[in-house]
Amino acid sequence: TTLCNTSNKLTRGKTGPLADPFRVEVEPDLAESWEITEGGQKHTFKLRQGAKFHNKAPVNGREFTAEDVVKTVEMYSGGSQKDVYSPVTSMETPDDYTIVFNLDQPLADFPTTLAAWSYIYPRELVDNTDQRQEMAVGTGPFIQREWRRQEGTSFDANPDYWEKDAAGNKIPYLD
Repeated sequence: TTLCNTSNKLTRGKTGPLADPFRVEVEPDLAESWEITEGGQKHTFKLRQGAKFHNKAPVNGREFTAEDVVKTVEMYSGGSQKDVYSPVTSMETPDDYTIVFNLDQPLADFPTTLAAWSYIYPRELVDNTDQRQEMAVGTGPFIQREWRRQEGTSFDANPDYWEKDAAGNKIPYLD
């Protein structure tokens, strides 16, 4: 899907030749690490510093921050992912690169749930539903160049993408 190419999540399912096909393994994406405390009711995610949104309007390459996570979760909580976020009683952002989810019940698999759903949107698109339905702007490896309704989408490689492969090579490999 378009979001798979243009956006990231806080966590993601591990894929590729080293992934165990009989196990769901979660790895960092926009969250570099996380800690579960208070018996599974507090989940603190340390966010990737330097990850930037695509260099196009309305974000123009600005850095991804905890505020984007808060706005995205608020959007999902009132709509399509209400069930995913219903245990969240509050969120805290002690700084731009930390988000704390306080839950009403212990959920050790909360990071796994985030990996299955919840692409992170820039706050500018969360606040503009019409624009969000017409364009994809994220932190992902590809930038949506063109979208033709019911025909297709064209992408370009994101020259500012933060991820590298195991050998240190820049991703994505192709444009």
